[in-house]
Amino acid sequence: MMNCLRNYNDAVDYLNRSNDFYKSADYKNTSLYSSLAVHESLSCNHGFNEVPSQLKPLSEVVQEFSNLSARIVDNLK
Repeated sequence: MMNCLRNYNDAVDYLNRSNDFYKSADYKNTSLYSSLAVHESLSCNHGFNEVPSQLKPLSEVVQEFSNLSARIVDNLK
């Protein structure tokens, strides 16, 4: 769980950066940092044979944000 804490702290940082890039119309980095956030979430999940129930909602939120951000970036290119 300590590794997951680090993963999710990094994911939050990446999502904040992604938001900043979006605000400055840097859509390439918006997509990149959103993807990095998803990667951190998945890295946490891979540390378990079965993802603990308390982590599933976090993973889903990170994935939804990344999907939304990817769609936005694709439409703005």
